[in-house]
Amino acid sequence: MACTALLIWPEVVDDHEALLQCMTQPDFIDDSWAEWRFRVDGDASLLAAGCGALLSYTADGLPPEAIEWVSPEALLKAADRLMQLVEQDEPTLADAISEYEDCYGRGRPPEVALLEDLEVVRQKAIWAQGLGKTKVTFELEV
Repeated sequence: MACTALLIWPEVVDDHEALLQCMTQPDFIDDSWAEWRFRVDGDASLLAAGCGALLSYTADGLPPEAIEWVSPEALLKAADRLMQLVEQDEPTLADAISEYEDCYGRGRPPEVALLEDLEVVRQKAIWAQGLGKTKVTFELEV
């Protein structure tokens, strides 16, 4: 499944200039993060671990009032938290992490690929902070 995940903020929805600015963000190596996000949507173990901000998203057809926006700071904190838990081999996240194995083709263990993409999530959050954005989410497309 070919998927994309782009970090957006509210103005991107209606403003072409904001959309162009959005296109300058750090990019993922491949579509693994987006596909994984679809697979773990609402995952209770990620929510319980304090990583819920990573699950915020919008998609084509989702009504504006249903979009869950998070702060770049919350996204950064959630990425840092999940990185820590992956490095500690947290058993409660084994299923969510193993889902990554089906989403990438980099010839590396799923934990390594997930950590690489979480670093990109961190870069995206820091980039959005630098732009002064206060609310962001991932726009996921298939």
